[in-house]
Amino acid sequence: ITELVYMNICRGLFNTHKLIFSFLIAFQICKTAGEINEDEWGMLLRGVIVDKSLKEYKNPDPELISEKQWSFILNLESVHENFAELPEQFERNITQWRQWIQTTKSPTKLPFPGGLDDKITSFQRLLIFKALKPERLSFLCREFVQKKLGKQFSVVKPISMAEVFQDSDHRTPLTFILTQGADPTSTIMNFAKDVKGDTWQEQIHIISLGQGQDKVALKKVADSLVDGSWVML
Repeated sequence: ITELVYMNICRGLFNTHKLIFSFLIAFQICKTAGEINEDEWGMLLRGVIVDKSLKEYKNPDPELISEKQWSFILNLESVHENFAELPEQFERNITQWRQWIQTTKSPTKLPFPGGLDDKITSFQRLLIFKALKPERLSFLCREFVQKKLGKQFSVVKPISMAEVFQDSDHRTPLTFILTQGADPTSTIMNFAKDVKGDTWQEQIHIISLGQGQDKVALKKVADSLVDGSWVML
């Protein structure tokens, strides 16, 4: 059911938005299962919320870790018990953390220093990346979706007219949302050739809904119910 809902809704989404949608599905499933709490989710969305009750730890490397990034790390300790003593862990392993932060070769595949991976969840890994390598967050989100839902939720598949057509019938029309630079007309024409064969041009009617065209459109729709032709409005 989850995959069916995902595939149907993705038909109306731009490719750049599909990962966001699949990530939201994965989050909601994990939240329902008790794997993610509200504080963790809030940190990922909103970032640091000033909390004067937090312990103060000196930034171990101000030249590499900005004050904003260090403030995020300090706040993580109050978000979940898995981040307990995280600032101290940075201080003890600052040399390894420098190497991790400065690496540019597949950082999402590298383990965190000090055995941190053994203590935190896959979602909590996202929070570390948001703090120290936010430019890599989208890659890690894709990996998170793939781990929780499967590869089919993390790879953008092109929309197939054949699959969309299977969900329609004489009472369920296909609706296309037109946007600048996106015109489905040629896709529909090519699909009509495959389905209707040599007589496709006689079996598809394109009507521009200008003034006075309502009666023409209604007649063509009524005729198509009888002869099986297509009407594109």
